[in-house]
Amino acid sequence: MAVERQSILSSRLLSSALAYAERGFHVFPVRLHRKAPLIKAWPSRATTDRAAIRQWWSRHPDANIGIATGPSRLVAVDVDVKDGALGMESWGDILQEHGQALGDPAKWGVWAQGTVGVHYGTQRFHLPTIEE
Repeated sequence: MAVERQSILSSRLLSSALAYAERGFHVFPVRLHRKAPLIKAWPSRATTDRAAIRQWWSRHPDANIGIATGPSRLVAVDVDVKDGALGMESWGDILQEHGQALGDPAKWGVWAQGTVGVHYGTQRFHLPTIEE
């Protein structure tokens, strides 16, 4: 029974990685329940190539899915609340002060949530430089 569940999980992880890649997200395998990449040079090797993704997940069938935000044209913000961190208050201050530059807050989605914080994300938008 446990083997069957693992096989279902592996199949779902591969299918999800391929679906992300189809949307233009550059994926790479990471350790399940961790953020540790399972390939070297992952920032430059993350890909949308279906053959490479299939090969990675055949080697690491229980790998979770990492997404390289830069080439995927995504922006992610990790808001920490562990050990008394005031992450949510700081995030609120940033949105209040720079909200117009950050785009519509309604388009920022919660990508992951846990006991130590929240990951928010959105598609990349133009960020003004210091000179602007």
